[in-house]
Amino acid sequence: MLSNKSLSTMVLLTLAMLNPAKSVFAQIETMHAQMQLAMPGEFHKKTDEIAEGVTQKQLVFESENGTVIVFHQESDPAADAQAVLKAAFDAVVKVAGGEVLSQKQFQNNGIPAHKFRVTMPKHGGEFRVSNFVTKDKFYQVMAVGTPEFTASAAINKMFESVKFVEQNNQLH
Repeated sequence: MLSNKSLSTMVLLTLAMLNPAKSVFAQIETMHAQMQLAMPGEFHKKTDEIAEGVTQKQLVFESENGTVIVFHQESDPAADAQAVLKAAFDAVVKVAGGEVLSQKQFQNNGIPAHKFRVTMPKHGGEFRVSNFVTKDKFYQVMAVGTPEFTASAAINKMFESVKFVEQNNQLH
């Protein structure tokens, strides 16, 4: 599951970049395990061991106004998807320390999912997050930054572009 340490690191990276300047992004289509999406621009790949034996594979896009972090990690196939989604939601809300602006449970190609927005009052920013639980992985798509960044056309397109591709009967 997502640790407070990894969330805090993401927040600190993003907060260093919060700036009201406008940016133009060039969408880049990519696959991340079984997730296909359009990243808002050039990104780098990163792998973190977030707990003993738990490796998180990340795509990271950074701009003047915020950061996008897309990650996946192995999850227990026997875990209750709704419980996993709730725990991830609670962790982000706790780190943000703000108000939940919106939230919605949904499905993406039969994959249980939860999307939400949370303010970061101490820093004048917000989190915009979509979490997904497949048969054996937990995925998170997160934009953190100014409200203008998290609601920009490029970020909207990224969130709307997320789809899952079945590989070797491993999706559901």
